[in-house]
Amino acid sequence: MQWTLNDAQQVIAASRIKYLDAEDIELLLRFSGHKKEADDLWASNKRLGHEIDVLIGKAMQDWQTSAAAAIDKIKTATQGFATVTQEIKNNTQVAANVIKVISYIDELVALLAKLI
Repeated sequence: MQWTLNDAQQVIAASRIKYLDAEDIELLLRFSGHKKEADDLWASNKRLGHEIDVLIGKAMQDWQTSAAAAIDKIKTATQGFATVTQEIKNNTQVAANVIKVISYIDELVALLAKLI
């Protein structure tokens, strides 16, 4: 299954909530005199925190990779957009060029949607 950035954000957010919940339970255990149980929970939660950090790093790396590819495509679309805009200003094949502009906009929307 291909994960999207939104999927990663949801998993990270849910995991962080559980991480904080576990910290609250750890404090409750410590204040209740259950040191061994608190220490066990702390160790387990430390592993969860590490995995959350790894997931955040991976999500950022994936996004940067996607963003770099998207930036190249956006530059290409922008150049085409500028050419077509000039042709419209010159009253050259207006209808056909408007269709091209719409196509470039649709392409940009699709690229941005992949990043979000």
